[in-house]
Amino acid sequence: MPAEEIERMRYFTSSLHKEYVYPCSKSDVKAAFGNDLLDSACFGLSTAFSFDSRTSPQPKILGTVLMGLTAPRLDDSILPSLYIYRISKEDFGARAHAAVAELMKGEMRRWLDVKIQRSKTEIFGLDELLVEFRSGRLILHETRFR
Repeated sequence: MPAEEIERMRYFTSSLHKEYVYPCSKSDVKAAFGNDLLDSACFGLSTAFSFDSRTSPQPKILGTVLMGLTAPRLDDSILPSLYIYRISKEDFGARAHAAVAELMKGEMRRWLDVKIQRSKTEIFGLDELLVEFRSGRLILHETRFR
């Protein structure tokens, strides 16, 4: 396989109980971010999202966090990661899955592109874009971890 075709992104996946689904698939992640933009895509490494005490601002989450996209503010050797959380099949249908796939290719990709292009003199830390699913809507929240 030629060097340019080597898959760099790593996928980590936990098996799901039959009543849960992931809000996106590996192919959705690959379509949005390619093979080399993210370090990893972690499907279900924890069952639910929780804030770290050093995260600010901590938005009020009333629904379910579906995923978190991280953008480190350290150096170019640390790549962004995507953390994907499970959701009940009962609460999440095919229409919502398609909306998440479009959100990843659109707003989430644009957010990450901006973060990658930022000044190298910014304060160290981690920026994160959270995707909340509330009452059938997808809501984005941006946080910082110092």
